Amino acid sequence: MATIRFTSSDGIAYEIPRDVACMSGLIKDILHDVTDASGPVPLPKVSGKVFEKIIEYATYHQEHDNPWPWAATTTSRLALKPAESLAEICAWDAWYTASLHRPMLIELMAAANYMDIEGLLELTCRTTAGIINDLPADQVKQASVQDFL
Repeated sequence: MATIRFTSSDGIAYEIPRDVACMSGLIKDILHDVTDASGPVPLPKVSGKVFEKIIEYATYHQEHDNPWPWAATTTSRLALKPAESLAEICAWDAWYTASLHRPMLIELMAAANYMDIEGLLELTCRTTAGIINDLPADQVKQASVQDFL
C-alpha cells in the first residue's frame, strides 16, 4: 500500500495511506502536479491535532462504501434546514462530531475547507448550524464570534 508523508503546521510528521490522503482535493491536486513526491507534503494551515481528526475521519470513510451520505440526494444541500441536514448524518459522523469541542469543530471546518474535503466540510458546517439552531434567540443575539469559538 502506497503511503504519503505530511508535516503539520506545528512540525509533526505523519505517514498515511495514499487512498486516505486522496480524499482531500488539495492532496489530489498536489500529487497530480508533483512528479517527485519523495519529501513530506507541508500542511501550513493545519495543526497536528486537527490533522489527526482529519485522518480519523478520512480513514473511516475510506473504509465504507458511501463516504458522503448526502452525495446521492437530489435535494440541494443548501435548501435543507439544519434539522433536516443533521437527520442525514450517519451514526458514526454523529458520534464523531459529538466528541468535538467547539474550538476544534471550527478549526476542523477551516481545515476541511483548506484541504478541500467535501464531506468533512459539509459535516462540520451542518454541525455548527445545528448548534446555532439549538441556541435560544437571545443567546444567538448576545453571542459574538469569540463567544462561539
